[in-house]
Amino acid sequence: MRQLQTEALEGKLLSAVEVRASWSAAMAALRDRALGMADRIGSRGAMLPENELRAIVQAEVRDLLEVLSRGNL
Repeated sequence: MRQLQTEALEGKLLSAVEVRASWSAAMAALRDRALGMADRIGSRGAMLPENELRAIVQAEVRDLLEVLSRGNL
């Protein structure tokens, strides 16, 4: 317990409240970005052949995953 208190005072530990708030914000940003994909795909993919629409969907998914992997939500 003493070690945890020392690490908390040294700034090595985060509070559970801060971690929950950070994760909540990150998941909300992910949700918003993912839900926006339908509009972006719809505006770019109207009346396109299936293979071109598939490429747009793949690009959107790859972009989302790239942002996630960099932690830039």
